[in-house]
Order: sequence, then C-alpha cells, then structure tokens
Amino acid sequence: MELRNKFASFALVLGLSALAVVPLWMVARLPLLDYPNHLARAFVLAHLHDPQYQFAHFFRADWGLYPYIGMDAILVGLQRFASIETSGRIFVSLCVMALPLSILWFLRRVNPGNDGLALFSLFLSYDLFLLQGFLNFKLSLAACFFVLGLWFWYYERVSAWRWLLLLSCVTLTYFIHLIGFALTGFVLFFYLIFSRARWKSFIQLGLLFLPGAVLFLISRPGLSARNEMEFRPFSDKVLSALLVPIHGFSPGFDNVIFLLFAACLLIARWRNPEFKWNGAWPLVLPALFATYWLLPLSWGQTFDIDIRFLPPLLLVLLASVNVGGRQKYLTWMALLLFALRLVNVSQTFRNDQKMLAGMTESFAVVSPGAKILPIVESGEDEDQLLRPYAHYWAYAVIQRGAFSPYLFDIKGQTPLRMTADPYAPDDFWDLEYKDPPEWSDIRQDYDYIWAYNVPRFIPQMMAIGDLVYESGHLRVYQIRKASAPRKVRAPARQKHGAV
Repeated sequence: MELRNKFASFALVLGLSALAVVPLWMVARLPLLDYPNHLARAFVLAHLHDPQYQFAHFFRADWGLYPYIGMDAILVGLQRFASIETSGRIFVSLCVMALPLSILWFLRRVNPGNDGLALFSLFLSYDLFLLQGFLNFKLSLAACFFVLGLWFWYYERVSAWRWLLLLSCVTLTYFIHLIGFALTGFVLFFYLIFSRARWKSFIQLGLLFLPGAVLFLISRPGLSARNEMEFRPFSDKVLSALLVPIHGFSPGFDNVIFLLFAACLLIARWRNPEFKWNGAWPLVLPALFATYWLLPLSWGQTFDIDIRFLPPLLLVLLASVNVGGRQKYLTWMALLLFALRLVNVSQTFRNDQKMLAGMTESFAVVSPGAKILPIVESGEDEDQLLRPYAHYWAYAVIQRGAFSPYLFDIKGQTPLRMTADPYAPDDFWDLEYKDPPEWSDIRQDYDYIWAYNVPRFIPQMMAIGDLVYESGHLRVYQIRKASAPRKVRAPARQKHGAV
C-alpha cells in the first residue's frame, strides 16, 4: 500500500509538472526578460566558427571551470539535435519540471508521509526568477533540493558509491549556479548544527564542498573588475521579504495568492491537534531567514544575492511541519495556487504575443551579418517582469547572424568574450539614458539602431539614419554611412548579467 501511495504521488507531481510547461509551448515567443540574450549567447557559441556567420570576428569562447556555465553547455549540446528556439524551450521546461520533482524527493527523505506538501512547489516553478529569465539559478534551486535529499539518502545506507554520487552532484550544482551551490551548503550546515551532529558529519560536509570552493577561489567569478559589495536598504529588505516569494505578472493575482498563503498557514496550525514540528528543520528556517538579512544585494557582477534566499524559505518550510490529516486540505490549496499562477502566466504570455510579433518582424529589414545597436528605455516605475522588450533585439543575432555589443559577457560567469571594441553606451544596462549617446560613434560603428521607447532621440536618429521599420514603441533605423575620424574612448563598464 505504501509503495502504491508513493507511486501515485510521484505520478501526480510528474503529471502536474508536465502540465506546468504547457504555457512555454503554446506561444511563438517567451516574454521572459533576459531569455533572448541567453539564447543568442548560446547560439553564437554553437556557431562561432560556422562560415555562414561572422561571429568569430567579434567573439571568442572562454570555457572554464567556473560556475554558471551549466545552461550554456546544455544549450550548445541541444543545438546538435534541435534549433536554438526549441533548445531554449526544452531548457526552460527542465527548469519548471525539475523543482517539484526535486522537492518530492527531498520531502520523502526528511518529512515522510507529507508528499502532498510537494505540490506547493508547483506554484514556485513560475516565480520571479524564472519570469526574469534567471534560468541558471532556477535550475540550481532544483539541484539544491535534490542534493539535500541525496545527503539523507546517503545516510540511509552509507557506501562509497553513494558518497561519490553525492560529491558529483554537489560539484555539478556549483557549475549550474554559485548561489544554488552556496544555499545547499548553508542548509546542510544549519541542519547539522541544530541536529547536534557529530564532528565527522561536518568534515564530510566540508569535503563535499571543497572542490567547488577551490574552483571559486581560482576563478573568482564576476570579481575581476570590481569586488565591492552593495547592501540593500532595510526598507527594501522588508518589502522584498513580503513580495519576492509570491511576485508574478499581476499585482491583483499576487494579492489573492498572499491571502491564500495566509489561509494555508491558518489551516495547518489553528486548532490542529496533529500538528508537529519536524526535528531540526524549524530551526533551520529562521537561520536561513537571518542569513537573508546579512547577505548583500550584490558582490562584483553578481546581483540580487540576498533575495534569492527567499523562495527556498517556503520550500524549507514544507520540511519543517507535519500537519497530519489536514494535509489533504492543504493539497487542494496548493492546487488552487498552482492553477491561479498558471492562468496568470498563460494570459500574460498570450497578451504579449502581438507586441512580440511586431518586434519579430523588425528583423526582416536587417541585413544578414549587420551590426545593431539597441537603444532601449523602460517605462517609468515599470515592473521588470513587464519588460520582455529589453533584450528582444537578441533574436536578430539568431535570425540574421547580427552582431550586438550587449550579449552577456562577464568573465568567470559566461563563456563568451567579446573581442571587438565598438562604442556601446553603458546606460543600456539601466534602461535609462542619463547621458545622450555619441551619435557620431554610432554612425561609425553600426549599421542599424534598434530603438525602443526613446522618442526623445528621434531627431538625432533621423539625422544619421533612415526609418525602415516601426511598430508600437519600436523604431528601426538604417544608418547612413559617412567617413569620420574615430574618437578615442574610455574602456566600457562591465556588463550587468542575470544568471
């Protein structure tokens, strides 16, 4: 009977996880913020020496033993069998499906009999980080909880081959994302402390993370140009703690979800004689929350470090409680939360298709192998999740073999280096141009301007180019060439990267 129940819960989670990927395959383009940039980088890496393109004139590969390369390696490998667009959807589908399955595996090891709580992770499959296109991190979060389950699985029957498998998976997590790797270490370290483990367990934990730690010290990912830390203001910390775990496309949906989560806590705890805390996990939870308050906003070229610890808090909460018979009611609440998020994501994806279709048509006017400069500004106080246009120009790299200077290039994080040195305004990364671009340099270095939501620059763009495409806020200009001496420019600022 127990085996049958385990199979039924696995089949349920697997089936719902498969349902969760439907929105990814029902639309022509995915409106995920950084996603096009990641796709274009993987496309260039796969076609770097393809004579059909001129990418080798502008880029070189820089593979190394540093974190964050997991997505690039997978996407480059998938392109041997499928197009980059299909490869990208497969990868995002993997990110969506892997989290619920890893949580089920984790809960079976640490909170047996509470498989139904794993359904809450379906809601987090489409969290803030996936919708922003932070896909490396999303996959590492699933890897984190798989490794946590693997740790307890190893102790169920200690053996050399289980230890080697655990060591391999911990190291692979490092190659997917550094924060997922660090989060795994924090959770296990806190668990060992609060469960009063023997010193031998701490040594084993240290040995597991030693290879990744050494590789980090060697590669220093994203720290070559700047090493300073930036901390989030206290008020922002408070607001992020409330909003980040539930944040989606719609404030209205977010408000409903917040109330439903509050109702779930009430159902689990209020007058529940079967409620029990589960071992050391209720102490691990506040320890992780305290870590969130101590972590910086950024370190070098790694951003949003602190808030990435917030969704895992909800997942650790699932391991912290045993709710007894009320699990069946919480299961239905988890399904309701998942349904609401899936409806909201599906509606937003469909609603964005008209805008994205207009931007897609713009690439038809671009000559193959052209050099394109995106100039993009966001709306005032616009949510980042509502900016799928920000990196959409990157599809020109895929569809037309174009060159653009804004592909993510962070030494120690991404395996693509730009060898060319064209003029590229740093204000692009903030989606706000505080200083006007150098139009003479643009005229010298580029063939097209891909301008989105920058009407204040129309006179300057008309002065150096001809309008060849217009759709909504998008205007594409083909630059009229004129010989002019090149100016000496200061080195460009390091590019922001979302990984």
